[in-house]
Amino acid sequence: MIYNENFKVGEKYKSLVNGITFSVVGRIPPGSYTTESGTQYEVSQPHVVFLCEKDGRLREVVLETAKRLPLQKI
Repeated sequence: MIYNENFKVGEKYKSLVNGITFSVVGRIPPGSYTTESGTQYEVSQPHVVFLCEKDGRLREVVLETAKRLPLQKI
């Protein structure tokens, strides 16, 4: 089941499971990337970056998976 089709930076979502709030803080398109240490890596699918407002941690989630998370836009 798809709960949300699109995610935009700045939007907030509430988990329908435990009530935790997440903010969309970024999107990562497919492509080649280099870390600060010079390591190169490939991203094959678009990702959404969520900030958990409960613990302050970032979570990168594949877009197709994020669409199926039980989140309600607030």
